[in-house]
Amino acid sequence: MNVLAIDTSTAICSVALLIQDRQFVRRAVISGKHSSVLFEQIQQVMKEADHELSKIESIIYAAGPGSYTGLRVGGSTIKGLLFPHRNVPFYAASTLASFACCAINEVQPRTIHALIDARRQHAYYQSFIFDGEQLHAESQPEIMPLVDIQIRIKPGDHLIGTGLSRLAHNDLAEMYMHPEGDIDAAGLLKLFSYDKNRDFIRTEDIRVFEPDYMSGSTWNHAN
Repeated sequence: MNVLAIDTSTAICSVALLIQDRQFVRRAVISGKHSSVLFEQIQQVMKEADHELSKIESIIYAAGPGSYTGLRVGGSTIKGLLFPHRNVPFYAASTLASFACCAINEVQPRTIHALIDARRQHAYYQSFIFDGEQLHAESQPEIMPLVDIQIRIKPGDHLIGTGLSRLAHNDLAEMYMHPEGDIDAAGLLKLFSYDKNRDFIRTEDIRVFEPDYMSGSTWNHAN
């Protein structure tokens, strides 16, 4: 099995390629310049894996919520990649769920809070439970004031995402905060394994696909 994973939903632009049991990952922190590095990242992982894009068996994309510009660039790029290969399965995944998977580095149960900075004292937010085998949603994805997110976090919980520095750190001493460096497209590959019920991944037709800009409850009814 080989899978190409792409995440352009935040300033972290990342590509991961799974070939059998080997992973190849590229990651860059940029702002509004995803188009300038995304194709290069794809070419780099293909070259490192000695693989051809035409032989990719499926693509999974972090489809939101997140940056409008980043999501548009990533979606357009994938449409270009798949246009000549419409039989290649395309999966749209929750960015917040993929971030949560980046916080799973050992098979131990934990509560994970995933955030994406939405500016103006708000963040895209969702909490998850990892039971040691599978990822479950503890809440629905929503845009929430930072102060309301803060009161939901309990000692021993894990936090991952962008904009964590905007939380009041004096209240987070007993929580595990993952650095932004832990976030990359490999989280999407983990999501394939940890989302057995496909609550956070859905099959899409690339010809009509649109990213999730958090204008509705898209991920409440994934299928």
